[in-house]
Amino acid sequence: MALATRRPLQIQTHVFDPRNDGLDEADVEDEMHVSEVYAAGVKRLLAGALSLQCSLASALTDLIMFVYSPRRMSHSPTNASDSLEQTMRKLKRIESDTKAWFERVSKFLPSVPTVCDSYDSCVFQLEVCQLYHWAGQTALQQYKILLLETQPEYARAGETFRKEAVRKMLADSIVGLNRSVRAYALRGSACSLPTEV
Repeated sequence: MALATRRPLQIQTHVFDPRNDGLDEADVEDEMHVSEVYAAGVKRLLAGALSLQCSLASALTDLIMFVYSPRRMSHSPTNASDSLEQTMRKLKRIESDTKAWFERVSKFLPSVPTVCDSYDSCVFQLEVCQLYHWAGQTALQQYKILLLETQPEYARAGETFRKEAVRKMLADSIVGLNRSVRAYALRGSACSLPTEV
């Protein structure tokens, strides 16, 4: 909800460390073969999808806490105590984390068969994650444009803040979000879209 409403998170990063190792397949290995509902292969894919959701939540937590920080919302798009270099470093780390997540999910998706109904829930969860990823990328690029428009020193800050590059990344994010929503519509499942996106 925080991403859609552009509000800071209620559970903030000082309460937990999003950098801790997240849930992975090994954590649920003992459950793989004891299900009366799913075969072990489906359960393995669902565990992978859950792990991807957890890592995306971690990456988006950092993004939302930075872009929609309570300190930034009221006065200025930047935190007064952050230098240009600190802000640049944080933005690069957030972009690196979300890019790494997207590469991870892109490698995982081909392992999910699309011909079997048993895998629908796995595919659906991954598609929801992709929606959140693109929504997060859109928010991040809009924030960078806000910095460029309101803080002239960012226009001289190098590659990360080249206006053309930021505009292209924003356009790519919106296209990605559009494609994700369109896939739901073409399947006739647009009513399943999360309201937060």
